[in-house]
Amino acid sequence: MRQKFDERDIIFSRLRMTKGSQSFKDYYLRHPAKKKRDQEIKDEARLRSKYTSGDIFSFLAPKADWEEKLFQQEIMPNREVAFSQHKKYINTPINQNVKKQDATQLTKIIKSKAIELGACLVGIVELTDEDYYSHKGITQFGDYYGEKITLSYKYAIVIAVEMASEYMKKAPRYEELVATEVAYDKSVFITASLAIYLKELGYDALTNNYINYMAPMVAMSIKAGLGERGRNNLLVTKEYGSRVRTAAILTNANLIVDKPISFGLQEFCNQCMRCVERCPTQALSATGDIHVSDSTCMDVWLRSRTDCGICIAVCPFSKCKYVLKLSVE
Repeated sequence: MRQKFDERDIIFSRLRMTKGSQSFKDYYLRHPAKKKRDQEIKDEARLRSKYTSGDIFSFLAPKADWEEKLFQQEIMPNREVAFSQHKKYINTPINQNVKKQDATQLTKIIKSKAIELGACLVGIVELTDEDYYSHKGITQFGDYYGEKITLSYKYAIVIAVEMASEYMKKAPRYEELVATEVAYDKSVFITASLAIYLKELGYDALTNNYINYMAPMVAMSIKAGLGERGRNNLLVTKEYGSRVRTAAILTNANLIVDKPISFGLQEFCNQCMRCVERCPTQALSATGDIHVSDSTCMDVWLRSRTDCGICIAVCPFSKCKYVLKLSVE
């Protein structure tokens, strides 16, 4: 049995803890080696933010006029639609008066609907207890910190959304962050829409996206046959490389599962090493097990005021023809 991952260990959860809170004290009592560096990152994030309070990642907010224009024109419309659909999904009751469908037919319909809604890839995975996080961390949408996850959904419908190549090739500039955020919001819309559809058919459904993760997406996406794990520790697909954002719908509807795939990625990555070489802070491991230093990676976020994306864009499978070198400030 493999060890379940604890969402509290993710750097996003660590940095969002309130200093001096009980959860803060408990976490760093168990992980004292992370405390000093995490606090340094939080201090610098606040210095680089135009806001004195609010989410620690507000340093990613647009500053230049052209960044604000992109934010308003591309991110906000998608976000408003996504969160409206998410609210509709939350408020949709499960229909108790319908006849359950055949697994093969339902799987075909669900996959077709996912593509129609904007997914570029979709796969089905049978869930086990090991697929979930062990405990909840902190997100910007709700504080469920420390809750043990005890879900028992049988299947997950995993979807991928493409990030725009023309923006990703400009990584780590602000356009890359726009591509990321738009894809995240589209994944919320698609998973909420599919969850609504399943509820209307009489099945329980829970979305697993950046609003509220219950299970790690990379491992689930690999299990669902969307791709393999690359040297950048991200999902790499044959069609889009790592230039995707993934989400899922957890459900007890009977579905036909997909199988993991292999297209020789590990051998390719061990020869390529482009993501390792182009990482500005050498956060990726060049040898041995795949590993990313999250605090070192966060240094690039702070310097670029984006989520970087260089390791995604330079991957040959991502098909981005040109990627900018990191310019500090």
